[in-house]
Amino acid sequence: MDNPYCYTENQRYHLSIETIRRLCFELLCMFKASRPIIESAPEDEDSQPDSLINLYEQLVFPTISEKLLQLAIMFRTFDDQMNDSEKRDEYRKCMEEMDYGRDYVGILNDGESFSLREACNKILHARTVRPLFERVDQCYQKENQNLWHLTGEIELVGTHQRRAWSANIHLPPFLEVILAVVDNNAPANGAL
Repeated sequence: MDNPYCYTENQRYHLSIETIRRLCFELLCMFKASRPIIESAPEDEDSQPDSLINLYEQLVFPTISEKLLQLAIMFRTFDDQMNDSEKRDEYRKCMEEMDYGRDYVGILNDGESFSLREACNKILHARTVRPLFERVDQCYQKENQNLWHLTGEIELVGTHQRRAWSANIHLPPFLEVILAVVDNNAPANGAL
């Protein structure tokens, strides 16, 4: 058998378009299910908290964090590969028509909007990733604890060249733009 190293020259990362789409779906589901899960908490003070709510509270942040990071890495790689492909002119035209998601996917702390690629960069380089929550006016357990659901925004904080920045990603529009870009530019076989 020949050394397979010789056959991997000029090979890129394999990207499954279905994986990108699935990550978008899973993130969307987590945010959209957040409020109904929390609102299902028993209102009776003598009731025990629901095990689904406990599971939600334990897993919501680590799961969002992992999936958001995976999606940002995969989309940035997709963007790089498309910009370096034979379809680059077609891809760039598509991105220009969508204005790269600017004014849609999020905003920087100084009020400036940013593109889809820049949003992915912020996700990748953030030192703090903080999904924003809103209180539900309902309590459970005897301690009268408040319950919180996800709002659909994620606050990111980091530094670039020793300069602090913060940004908010609006998750549903962020996912929508990623899906539009991928669906309009994906190869027929669903992989790059």
